[in-house]
Amino acid sequence: MKRKVDQVIEILRHEVETHGQSHSVIVEDKTKRVFEIFGTSYTLSNAYDTDDYFESVNREYVNNKLIELEDQISDCITVLEKDSTSRRALIHFSQDLPNPSCCVSIQIQLRLNRVYVHIHQRSQDVDMLKTDMVMYVEIVKLFTARFARTQFTIRCMMGNLHRYDS
Repeated sequence: MKRKVDQVIEILRHEVETHGQSHSVIVEDKTKRVFEIFGTSYTLSNAYDTDDYFESVNREYVNNKLIELEDQISDCITVLEKDSTSRRALIHFSQDLPNPSCCVSIQIQLRLNRVYVHIHQRSQDVDMLKTDMVMYVEIVKLFTARFARTQFTIRCMMGNLHRYDS
């Protein structure tokens, strides 16, 4: 798990730094330089052990997000209990201003012995990748346990991947 996630993060960081368009933006009343690429993605499969590897992430952020999404996760479980082949198990993230979520939606599908999770992100900060991956894996663990699946695939599509110069 650690090796795969580190590889994904390093590849994406390298992509942004090597191929990213650079320009200045205003963030929290400060001008910062940003590097960004458009329309990229990553895939994780069976990356399961979040407890040991992800100690360095902001667990409070992850736990608060899981609490915030609890009703929608429960609704998805209900949808899949009624029809395990449903394509309607969706979690929607708030896009309300002034702080819209970078993640727009998550779709969960069950096929064979696998949980498939399709994530649409309008934006992704490279420095938040590991924390967001933990949140997605924690969501997946709820579904693999509930539906007795042993494998999963997470596919995350990002409209914009960026890194701010410090």
